[in-house]
Amino acid sequence: MKYFISTLLLGFSLLVASLAVGVIAPTTATAADSTTEACQKLGSSSAFCASKKDSVSGTNGFAKIVTNILLFLVGTAAVIMIILGGIKYTTSNGDPSQIKSAKDTILYSVVGLIVAIMAWGIVTFVIDQAAPDTSSTSGSGNTNNNSGQQPAQGN
Repeated sequence: MKYFISTLLLGFSLLVASLAVGVIAPTTATAADSTTEACQKLGSSSAFCASKKDSVSGTNGFAKIVTNILLFLVGTAAVIMIILGGIKYTTSNGDPSQIKSAKDTILYSVVGLIVAIMAWGIVTFVIDQAAPDTSSTSGSGNTNNNSGQQPAQGN
């Protein structure tokens, strides 16, 4: 029971940490909206705009890098715990309490992995929905063709 509670607390703390990154990253992204809008209107060929592109979100953004690292660490820990559970199971020699302990280790590891993957999915979805997309249309209806040219002016 003690192991179950500690595993549950670890999974919950990782979930909270992942969600915290999902809450902080969009806030930082909205602070950078004025820079993003300026780069969209002027074109992203300048060195400043190229350095600011996808700094928080996107494929190389800080938030996605952090969530991917956390998912990797949790996945690695879960695989190690599944292996340890398998070793405990094979070395139990038919003792019902050791068999139950080994099965619980495997079960809690799989549940923790599922929770981590779901948390990663939620955080990724929130970041993708809340963060500005530098390749989409700007607020005035002008498109950014990312070729370094000025966008077409509307009427």
